[in-house]
Amino acid sequence: MDFEFHVPSHVYYGGGSRRRAGEVARKAGVTHALLVTDVNLVNHPMFADVVDSLAQAGIRTDTFSGIDQEPTDTIVNAAFQAFRDHGCDGVVSFGGGSCIDTAKTVSCLATNDVPVSAFQGYHKVANPGIPHVAVPTTAGTGSEVTRTSIISDTARDVKMMCLDNSFITAGALVDYETTFSMPADLTAYVGLDALTHAIEGYVSRKRNPVSDSLALAAIAKISAHLRRAWANPDDVEARENMMHGSTMAGMAFSNASVCTVHGMSRPIGAFFHAPHGLSNAFLLPAVTAYSLSGDPARYAKIAETMGIDRGSRSDEAMCDALVEALRAFNADLKVPTIRAWGVDADAFFSKVDTMIEAAIDSGSPANNPRILEKDEMKAIYREAFGD
Repeated sequence: MDFEFHVPSHVYYGGGSRRRAGEVARKAGVTHALLVTDVNLVNHPMFADVVDSLAQAGIRTDTFSGIDQEPTDTIVNAAFQAFRDHGCDGVVSFGGGSCIDTAKTVSCLATNDVPVSAFQGYHKVANPGIPHVAVPTTAGTGSEVTRTSIISDTARDVKMMCLDNSFITAGALVDYETTFSMPADLTAYVGLDALTHAIEGYVSRKRNPVSDSLALAAIAKISAHLRRAWANPDDVEARENMMHGSTMAGMAFSNASVCTVHGMSRPIGAFFHAPHGLSNAFLLPAVTAYSLSGDPARYAKIAETMGIDRGSRSDEAMCDALVEALRAFNADLKVPTIRAWGVDADAFFSKVDTMIEAAIDSGSPANNPRILEKDEMKAIYREAFGD
C-alpha cells in the first residue's frame, strides 16, 4: 500500500513546553511575530509565558486578539491586516482551533495574493506560507498538527474546508498545562471533537496503517480520560492524556480525512454558529448508527478499544454497544440536543435540505464506510435536533 503522511517537523510535548515558543520560532527564522489569540486568553498568565519566551529569544511581537468566535473570513482578514501593518515575518498562535486556524490562514495569505475563499478545497495554496508556531490550549481540534483550516465565508454562510500541506505548522508546543482553565462544557465539546476525529480517521476510506495506529491510540486515551478531565479540571493525568489523544487524533484524520459527521456538522456551525466540537457531538451517535453496516469489523474494533468487553459477542453486537457508549458519553457530559442548545425548530428545518447539499458538496461524506442517502441524513438531523 502506497501512501503519504504529513505532520509538523517538530512537536514538543510536556508541561511547560509553551516556554519553548521563542526557541522554536527562532529556529523557524522568525524575527517579528504576530501573536494570534482570543479575547479571553490575551490576559492569561500562560500567554504571558509565550510572550516572554519570544522576547528572550530576541523576537519582537505584536498581538491580534480579535477572535471572539469560530473564525470567519472577516476575522482572518483583520488578523492579516495586523500582520501587514506591523511588518511581521512569522505567526505564533495561542488558543484553540479558532486561533490556530486563523493563524494558519494568515500564514498563507502572507505569500499568496488571493482572498481567503481561494483556499477552499484541496491543495489550493500556490505558495508555502510563512512560519507558524502553534500552542494549543484545548484538547480537541488537533489543529496544531493538521493540514486543514476551517474558515466561515460570511457572504455565503459556508464553512470552508481548506486542506493543503502549507497549513502545517513549523512547530507545535503541546502543553497540557494550558488546558487546566477550560470550563467543563468546553472540555466535553472539544474532547468529543477529538474522539470524532479518531473514529472517523479510523473508518475513513482514505485511511492508512499509520493513521490507523494513531486513531486507535487516540480512541483509547480519550475514552479512558475524557470523563475524568470533565469532572475534575485539575486531574493532571487526565488532562495530559487528553492532550496526547487530541494530537494523535489530529495526525490521524489529517492524513486519513474525516467522514459524514464532519460533513454534516459544518453547516450547523455555518448557519447556527454552534461550536465545531458541539456540532460533532450532536451528530456522532446517530451518524455512527447509520454507518455501522459499512464496516462492522472496524466499528467493533473501536468498541473494543473504548473498553467494551467483547466476550463472545459478534461484531454486530459490539457495534450496537458502541452506539450506546457514544450516547452515554453525550448524556454523561451533558451534551444538549440542538433544540436544547437554543436553535429554533422552524429555522433549523428550513435549512435541512441546504445543509445536506452543503455536507455532500464538502466531499467528507464520500469517505464514510457507508454512503448515506439524503433521507437518512435528514433523519439524522431530525434525531440530533431532539424532541
